[in-house]
Amino acid sequence: MLNWTNVLFIAFAFMTNHNLSNDKPSILLLSIISVLLGCSYFMASDMYVPSLPSMSHALSASSSMARMTIGAFLVALAFSQLFYGPASDKMGRKKIIYLGAIIYLVGSIFCMFAWSIDTLIVGRIIQGVGTGALLPLSRVIVQDSVSKDKFIQIVSWISLFFMLAPAGAPVIGGLIQTYANWRVSFLVMFILVLAVAIVVFSMLPETHPIAKRNVNALKPKHLISSYFEVITHAPFVIYTFCMIAGFSGLVGFYTVGPFILIKKFGVSPQDFGFFSIAIVGSAFVTRLYMSMISLKKFGTTATLFQGLSLMVIASCILLISSAAGYTGSKTLVICVALYAMGGSMVGPTVVGVALSFFSHKAGAAGAVYGFLQMFGLFLVSTVAAMIPEKIVDYSIIIFVMSLTAFILFSLLAFKQRYLLTNQTACAS
Repeated sequence: MLNWTNVLFIAFAFMTNHNLSNDKPSILLLSIISVLLGCSYFMASDMYVPSLPSMSHALSASSSMARMTIGAFLVALAFSQLFYGPASDKMGRKKIIYLGAIIYLVGSIFCMFAWSIDTLIVGRIIQGVGTGALLPLSRVIVQDSVSKDKFIQIVSWISLFFMLAPAGAPVIGGLIQTYANWRVSFLVMFILVLAVAIVVFSMLPETHPIAKRNVNALKPKHLISSYFEVITHAPFVIYTFCMIAGFSGLVGFYTVGPFILIKKFGVSPQDFGFFSIAIVGSAFVTRLYMSMISLKKFGTTATLFQGLSLMVIASCILLISSAAGYTGSKTLVICVALYAMGGSMVGPTVVGVALSFFSHKAGAAGAVYGFLQMFGLFLVSTVAAMIPEKIVDYSIIIFVMSLTAFILFSLLAFKQRYLLTNQTACAS
């Protein structure tokens, strides 16, 4: 009997027009491996979140120090990508994936046996350095193999599977915290990445052959030139900021939410995991709408405006209600869910467009994109770790992020439409 995962994979194969029985390495195979590599990030960032209050107590650490373990992971992930992207352009994708997996496994061992909050933060940094190879290359191995239009289409479908990981990870973590302890979460991460490494070794073809590699990719002059070209591309930066704003709702919630819901509202770690399912499940349904209806019917720009508008509305409702003192646990979860729904329309749309600007420098562009995304989320997480454990403070963060993204994208869309109108007028 087919379960829901089989159904989704078959639907994905149909939508991407690839035969499951193809003897050659197929886009379906690359996409499945892409999902597995991406899950290494979501499990590392989200699984242990329900255990944060218990973890801070067990290690005799303050709640702010426990929350900093998220920021430490994100900043290590951000900076490490700046090396892995060009390194994969020079040496191929598989070698870098192996290197990242080994570092990730070492970091998981550190976290499993951490005897203090400082040791745990060191382990999280090592985990982040390992994830810096796995997450960006999860996209690049697909980008290597398809055209720009097909890549954008496939990313929108892969993103559906990426939604399952942040939904399931906190639930697994909540169950682990309820029936075992937080150290087991890192054991599960270790097993997951070990299994992914075995799959990559046995099934993944090298998507970046020797003939296409850039032997100068790691030279400082070439690195600076490549990064400067990408970082000064205004549309690329704006699309990336929209992605950061879309994810900031969940990152901020997972940083401060456990202390608000578990400590202040008395929600159990297991129930916190189920709240996460409700939030991410809502976003998953919205992403289905985006992939199957919105992108086809309304196009990229209109889809992004829909998502950004929903983010602004949700954060505005939460800010006003919390400032007025009318926000409880249900209102918080509903508003976070609405924000995540908007972010789920923004995320996969902007990643496909942003990376398509630099198909000739896929590794470098993926590295800069990943750096900006994760460093931005690190800043969001750090601010969320430093603020009081209050809903109103969290709502200010996501309101500022969503409104800024909406304004920047509106200016970009207006400029692009103006230029297109002028080009059309000149041509006629």
